Amino acid sequence: MDISAGVYDKSCLIDVLGQIVEVKPLGDISFNGKTLSKLDVEFRDALSSKLSCTLWGDYAKLFWEESIKYAASKTVCLLRFVVAKLYRGEWTITNSFDATQFLFNPTIPEVARFNTLLPADDLTLTIVENSHTNLTPRVPLYEEFFLLNKKKTIYDIVNSAEEYQCVTVGIIDSIDESSWYYIICLGCKQTVQPYPANGDVPIFDCVKCGRISGLSGDSDLGDR
Repeated sequence: MDISAGVYDKSCLIDVLGQIVEVKPLGDISFNGKTLSKLDVEFRDALSSKLSCTLWGDYAKLFWEESIKYAASKTVCLLRFVVAKLYRGEWTITNSFDATQFLFNPTIPEVARFNTLLPADDLTLTIVENSHTNLTPRVPLYEEFFLLNKKKTIYDIVNSAEEYQCVTVGIIDSIDESSWYYIICLGCKQTVQPYPANGDVPIFDCVKCGRISGLSGDSDLGDR
């Protein structure tokens, strides 16, 4: 598959095999009041095409520690179950929560063949800087939304007893097109929510006082 051209199944995690060209400084980014490690790595393939990789959290720390052992050597890395994304017009890869794995110079036939296809040059793994630095840029929106936040179902969110930032996916059940008014409880003046029912008359639930009523002549609910 050709990642740089976006030719792959985007619904699946992918494996990437490449020579490590450069490892940028390991840094920290503030995210949701916590400190998160970030590491940028550059790979190349047998045609010398470059591919950027960003690792987060413990993956960044582990990759940094391992790359130091292979500094100034010709090092091939196999990354399994990574996410490919288009960022600022270029394709990059990043780890996917706890699913991603990486192996340095694994002794497998695919790596042995890959080594024979690499250019016959002196390009080795370069460590740009081996000191821990603090980074000021914000986390890119893609990483913040799809990679760093917890994935929760609507059921998890409704029944949770704690506060957290998360991502959820749902199917739109209905759209209220009457934006010029909203329904309130006449007793406590709070906005009400639709109550699930199979009848023809819509029923509403007041979150504050707990009353469940339909819209009728003697209802405690009205339009506003």
